[in-house]
Amino acid sequence: MRIRKKQRTVAGQAVKILLLIPILMSAFLLYNALSHSKSNHLDYGIKPTIDTWITEDFGFEMSRQPKLRKDRFPSKEDRLKIYLSNWYAPPCIKDDMDERVGYAYDFTLKYPDLSLNNRQDQELLGMIPGSFVDDMPMVLTEEYLKGCSTFICQAGQRMLHDVCQKYFHNDFSGTSNIGHEEWIPVIMYFGKGLLEDMDIAYPFFASHRHAAKTEKSISKAIKDVDCNNRGERQYKNRLHTVSKVKVMSPIIWDTFDLKSQAIKVLDVDISWEAKISKAIWRGKLSGAVEGETFDAKCASNLRCTMVLKSTKMKNVCVGITQQRADLFLDSKIHPVVSPMSIGELLQYKMIIVTEGDGFATSLAWALYSSSVVIMPKPKNTSFLLEEKLEPWIHYIPVEDDFSDLEKKVKFVNKNSEKAKKISERATLWIHDLYMSNEAETENEAISKEIVGRYMKFFINENSEESLSNYQAIN
Repeated sequence: MRIRKKQRTVAGQAVKILLLIPILMSAFLLYNALSHSKSNHLDYGIKPTIDTWITEDFGFEMSRQPKLRKDRFPSKEDRLKIYLSNWYAPPCIKDDMDERVGYAYDFTLKYPDLSLNNRQDQELLGMIPGSFVDDMPMVLTEEYLKGCSTFICQAGQRMLHDVCQKYFHNDFSGTSNIGHEEWIPVIMYFGKGLLEDMDIAYPFFASHRHAAKTEKSISKAIKDVDCNNRGERQYKNRLHTVSKVKVMSPIIWDTFDLKSQAIKVLDVDISWEAKISKAIWRGKLSGAVEGETFDAKCASNLRCTMVLKSTKMKNVCVGITQQRADLFLDSKIHPVVSPMSIGELLQYKMIIVTEGDGFATSLAWALYSSSVVIMPKPKNTSFLLEEKLEPWIHYIPVEDDFSDLEKKVKFVNKNSEKAKKISERATLWIHDLYMSNEAETENEAISKEIVGRYMKFFINENSEESLSNYQAIN
């Protein structure tokens, strides 16, 4: 009888404990919500604005960051030098040295034939419907992009409608207008190949270029050209890049409208304290591949290297969203997983960013978020000015082979406030680039200045009127 009574007592206590669990859980969740209510807008029930995102209302400690934009972000002139590089200096115009690109429209073939100083002829696609390619610079026209709905084509169409009409005052709305002899051709490169393999000697726009090797490399690239020395720009002003070669670089343009990606953060981000203390990455095994064997190919590819190295790392969640024929991974060890939205990725405290084909387009929203970015030193520079980002200031650096990734994850988890401070500085970078009132005004002025300098390099060989137009620009 005593045993049965004791069993009933124990059972009764167990029932009481089970009944208390939901109450305790509710109390914990309520405490968690209240403790993060000022920094977690999803819990707090209000959405941050561009202005409030960098305030204490959402957990941002501005007091530990440089207060003035000029103390934490490049000046307008420094940005122009980075975006224009070796096209920053104006073209030489002398009887024996004219650097401008002569252009003439062939109305029969419906695409322009461009030549540099009547010495180099380049036939560029751009007027033929359905001829879209992304491995060479192209002349933008409506017909050229007609029927093309890829991500790259959409960027080209935005460039046409938003940029050409706004800055070049060109209207490519119909076939009848194509080839208007007064129009300076707008040349874009949407490809992902190595520009040094092309050796193109005329200015054109692109979303990115190889990062400059040092700040001195930019200083050399922007120097005024000696007009008594034919070809000085091609030999002395070439940009020395991290790829260890000197190239004629493209003019950087915000081709893919990275601001629209970054601003999505305001709808889906959560507070630093509420995030999962792990590093996350999802993506394809894009990027260049070299070598014959699998080991050699994988070692040459940044993303493949990361996936293999991180397999057994603690607190690192890496997943491929698509297999690649020439880098096929063991599906038992590396199963294909579903892509994750920005909101899902931002549940994690650390966002791993890797370059693939060109620059990392995810970097804009990752920097703007309240997570911290972990990445190798960028090899490319886009409108985001990657070559000016500083390790341990704007992001947590890792080796190119990701051998120290787990170590850096441990650092973040052991030094939460230091990591959060780095995240906040990164947020300010994107705020200063895109979101502030100063940014909007400055970006407009930079766009006009870039287009103005670009136009100075072109002259219409079919009309004397273009020369007077050029002189008017000056």
